[in-house]
Amino acid sequence: MPEAILVLNGQLQAVFANRGALKLFGLSDLDAALGQRPGELVHCVHARERSTGCGTTPFCRYCGAVNAILQSQTGCAVVEECRLRVEQPGGEKAMDLRVWANPIRIGGEAFTIFVIADIADEKRRAFLERIFIHDVLNTATSLQGFAQLLAAGVPSGAQRDLVNQRIHALSVRLVDEIHTHRLLMEAE
Repeated sequence: MPEAILVLNGQLQAVFANRGALKLFGLSDLDAALGQRPGELVHCVHARERSTGCGTTPFCRYCGAVNAILQSQTGCAVVEECRLRVEQPGGEKAMDLRVWANPIRIGGEAFTIFVIADIADEKRRAFLERIFIHDVLNTATSLQGFAQLLAAGVPSGAQRDLVNQRIHALSVRLVDEIHTHRLLMEAE
C-alpha cells in the first residue's frame, strides 16, 4: 500500500506501521514506530508539550487526526483533514493531511486502522485555482464594463479611443492569465 498505514491500540499508540508510514515519518524500521502516537511519529510541535503526549494538549481538540481516531473508537469509520505544524531539520513546516480512521476488533481487543495521505499538492492546487478564478473574474468584469460603455454609445474621439485601448489591454491580460494558468496546470 503506498499510503501511510498505522494500526493503533486503544491508547492511540502504534502497534503496526507499513513501509509507507515509515517513509512518511523518516524511520528505518518498525520498532522505532511502536508505542508512539501519530503526532509523535510525524513530529507535531504540540505532541511533546505534555508528558501524556499526542492527543492531550488544548491544541489537540482541533486536530483532525485525533478527532478521527477518537470518533472511530465509538465504532464508525471517519475521514478528516488535518493541518499540522511539524518539527523538521531546519525548522518547522506545515503539513496538510487527509486521515481515515476505521475501527477493527481482533481477538476481542479494539484497534484503529489509521491511514494518512499527504494532500499538500491538492491544497496548493485548490489555492492557485481560487487565485486564478479571482484574477480572471476581475479582468473579465472590467472588460465587460468597458464593453458596456461602448454599447451605451461612448462619444467618439479621445474617450472612445481610450475605451478601445482599455478593452484591448484587458483582453490581452485575460488571455495571458489563462495561458499562465494552463502552464501551471501542465507543470503540475
